[in-house]
Amino acid sequence: MRLLVLLALIPATVSAQNTQYKPVLCADTKSVVETLTNEEYKENPVWMGTDDSKHNFGLFVNKTTGGWTLVEFRGRAACVLGAGRESHINEEAFKKDNL
Repeated sequence: MRLLVLLALIPATVSAQNTQYKPVLCADTKSVVETLTNEEYKENPVWMGTDDSKHNFGLFVNKTTGGWTLVEFRGRAACVLGAGRESHINEEAFKKDNL
């Protein structure tokens, strides 16, 4: 009987998840890239990728400070999806034998 009650509660728990939204800052691509690579942030692109919708993404990192910024590029606009500190590049993951 307890098992039936627990199983009955599982769908209610799953459907009770909340959708959350966050602001995304966008500007023209040239301004965003110039800001990230300037003397203040000194971040460089360490990874670029394209999703199934042909949107481009870039991860900019400052290896000295650990600062990072994830950017989505859409046409002439670039949107900052996230940014932070304390990043770590796993250099071992990029060695030829590990790919």
